[in-house]
Amino acid sequence: MEFIDNEKAFLVDKKTHDALWVYNTDSFSEFGNQGGWLYAIREQCKIKQPPILKGNWAYVYICKDFWLAAVDHYATINLFFNDKIITHNWKSIEGYDDPVGIEQRHILQRMLVGSRTTAKGVKRIPPGHYAINGEIHEYCNFRDLKFPESKQVVKSFETICNHANGVTLYSGGTDSYMLACEAQDKNSYLNITSDTIKYNVTVLNPNIIINEIKVKPESSWTDNLYTESTMNYKLQALKGSNIDQLVLTGETGNAPLMSTHLVHAFINQPKLSQQLIVDSVIRLLRNDTHIWNVGPQEDTLSDDYSEGYKEISNYFLKKLQDKRYAMLTKLVTVYAEEHTNYRLYPYSQHLKTKWYHPFSTALWASCYAQNHMVANPKKHLFYIVALRKKFPLTPWSVPKAGMSIPVKEKHVRTKT
Repeated sequence: MEFIDNEKAFLVDKKTHDALWVYNTDSFSEFGNQGGWLYAIREQCKIKQPPILKGNWAYVYICKDFWLAAVDHYATINLFFNDKIITHNWKSIEGYDDPVGIEQRHILQRMLVGSRTTAKGVKRIPPGHYAINGEIHEYCNFRDLKFPESKQVVKSFETICNHANGVTLYSGGTDSYMLACEAQDKNSYLNITSDTIKYNVTVLNPNIIINEIKVKPESSWTDNLYTESTMNYKLQALKGSNIDQLVLTGETGNAPLMSTHLVHAFINQPKLSQQLIVDSVIRLLRNDTHIWNVGPQEDTLSDDYSEGYKEISNYFLKKLQDKRYAMLTKLVTVYAEEHTNYRLYPYSQHLKTKWYHPFSTALWASCYAQNHMVANPKKHLFYIVALRKKFPLTPWSVPKAGMSIPVKEKHVRTKT
């Protein structure tokens, strides 16, 4: 087995009888030094007990008798493998000859779920899983972590925000706003804008200097496995600003709110069938929409792409039927987990830039698995932190903007 890392993004530690490749955004200070950190990971891999790291991470261990590869709870850094190679980059292993994978791609339009890819014989390691000699196992489930007390949430927020200095992609939404409130002038701030948007983010935080980068219309980013509408704008802006630093994003900050419609539907219709919920999740992932329609669907996807639809449906039904967790917890995470992995995926295909997604860390993600915050957005983690740290509550008093720059193939919208 061979690991391919054309971008030289992984830290490499080769010994006589084995080799270890690690990508991790967190420091190794708790082990004393880098050598101690790599030694600890290697020793766990040797006994086939892959360790869970902090931050955004993935690693690959190869020895004479076996190979082991693992990704974090969101698969922030994706790993693909066949019977000859492992790689984080789809372009190094891509193919288009798996009929069920192709059907999945047609159904969801911009992504796939589970370990399936469009290439026959090529698998992806799903979020929270590891693979040993091609067999995939779950081992990292953030739903098992307990919801911390509010003071622990604040401490966690402070830790992840002050962990790294670099460039923050600043949209003016709650995610990047909270990063800016905590880090202040420790980081620089980059706001991506265009001629189609009229939205002043500087009013949200007068204590920081925001560098505005105007971008030109772009088509959606795609690697023929996943397709995402905003990544090309981010790459264009970073290229134009000549940034060679850690780049922080607010990705996944609002992950739990994506599932509000599923929770409300279940509360109002407790006897709603799991199949109807699954069908709705599939349409939401397909359309990237927040139209909250839980009920019978009018399209013919299940007939047109029967094998792919059956596989996707069974994948989500298995999650909903997992008796380890309460139904509300499963509803909060079943859509948000897949959507979060989709949002983070394009970053993992551009590792020449050192990305860091503070709100995708395990402890923060475990808070998202708690159902009580979804019913009331003001119990969202950011709101709790803002109140305790006495941050201005400005983002909660203005419409959410996010990155509303339309791609070429979509109708142009203007913010007013």
